[in-house]
Amino acid sequence: MVTLDRDAQIRVVPFDPSYLPVVRQFAARYWSRPTSDEYYTWRYLDALPIGRLFMGIQEGECLGMAYGLRRSYLVNQVLTDCLEVFDWHVLPGLKGSGVGIRVMRALMRQPERLIAVGGTQDVQSALPKMGWQRIGTARKYELPLSGTLSSPRSEMVSNCAATCSAACGPLPM
Repeated sequence: MVTLDRDAQIRVVPFDPSYLPVVRQFAARYWSRPTSDEYYTWRYLDALPIGRLFMGIQEGECLGMAYGLRRSYLVNQVLTDCLEVFDWHVLPGLKGSGVGIRVMRALMRQPERLIAVGGTQDVQSALPKMGWQRIGTARKYELPLSGTLSSPRSEMVSNCAATCSAACGPLPM
């Protein structure tokens, strides 16, 4: 379990390739994702042109991150570039420390509209507190890889909230 050093500065920085080792350390502590060099090259280096990643760094360690994936949405019949929030996390034990809010605020300062579709209960409760507005619902579908329905989840069509940062203004869809 990680504890926050309240006396040490937390810097919120945009990702660049020099931060890949600290991202790997963060990922190893947080996720059970692939650990190969190929995966990290694909996920973080090759993805640089299609998104923005901000990290909370303290004493050389990544404490949290927020990633926005570039996506286009039809807004008032105009194809509009947006960042869809993806991978907004802090290390276990740092929930409520403010690290996650700081990295999200860095993402919110970007010029693109921000969209969040779904998310954990924590995400769904935090976004409105930061000025995000619910703009509608989205349907989530799953295509089973085997071609047959493999689980009850595959059979479900569920609603998830779509939210937009207040900075983007109304986003009718």
